[in-house]
Amino acid sequence: MVSAWIWFKCSTPVRLGKTSYLIRLRSPIDFGRVKQRISLDLAGEWIGHYPGHFDEVIRIDQRGDEVEAVKITGDDYVPAGATTWRASLRTLKGEGQIAEEEFIHPRFIPGQLIIVNHERIIFRWENCGEVEFRRDD
Repeated sequence: MVSAWIWFKCSTPVRLGKTSYLIRLRSPIDFGRVKQRISLDLAGEWIGHYPGHFDEVIRIDQRGDEVEAVKITGDDYVPAGATTWRASLRTLKGEGQIAEEEFIHPRFIPGQLIIVNHERIIFRWENCGEVEFRRDD
């Protein structure tokens, strides 16, 4: 589990994923900044809908602020057991694996992790589309 600290000023909107929060303090005292602790635990199995394919299951392993998604079910391009993407929880930048059919010329390209909430994330491959993942109960 990783903890991230987010700073915000009173009555300033804060955006986490696609959700925005407006924080207002009820006290007349100007506290300047308020510290909010957010914990991120993405480890476990997730189901992703890969456009043009079918739903696939991945396992996210988390070590500190680094996450790696490994396919449990694969496809004709990236097989089961291969890393599909990895990213930093601090920067949300990462890289996703692509390949030609039959896992020919596999390579990693830049990507970005988008955390919508604790049950839904998106990984976006630069210039190659995105996949939405939902936590598998």
